[in-house]
Formats: sequence, C-alpha cells, structure tokens
Amino acid sequence: MRRLTVWFSGVRVGELAQDEAGRLGFQYDPVYLAAPEALPISVSLPKSGQVFDERACLPFFDGLLPESQQRSAIARTLGVSENNTFSL
Repeated sequence: MRRLTVWFSGVRVGELAQDEAGRLGFQYDPVYLAAPEALPISVSLPKSGQVFDERACLPFFDGLLPESQQRSAIARTLGVSENNTFSL
C-alpha cells in the first residue's frame, strides 16, 4: 500500500492511499475530524470516518492535476502514465 499525506491550508487532513491493484482510497485524519472548525475538502468527500473508495475520491484528486499537454509533459518527466493520478 502506498500512501500520501493530504494537507489543506497547512493542516493535515488525511491520507490518499493506493492499494496493490492500483485502486485509490481516501480517509480523513481522526484529529482533523474532531476539530469543530474543520471543513470537508470537497462536497463529494464529506467529513466522515469512512474510507472513501476510488469512485468517490478519484474525481476530486484527479481534478487537482493539470490537463492536456501539461499533464502529458509531467507524466513523461516522471516516467509514469498520464492516467496514474496517485503518481502524478
């Protein structure tokens, strides 16, 4: 399992994980969830202790990345697929 820490405005929000099959999942950090002022990072990812599956989290994280030629250039530089949201 590969993991990336997700930060928002300097605060640790949660983790994006990729399993051995390449599927993504996102889970909020319990400390973040307990903070009354904490907001969800997306309408599609409401504050919850659940693990959001790829269907729920991929559109949000993929949408943070550049599109088209910029995405292709970054993927070539990193030596990864343009479709590999986690690696990008």
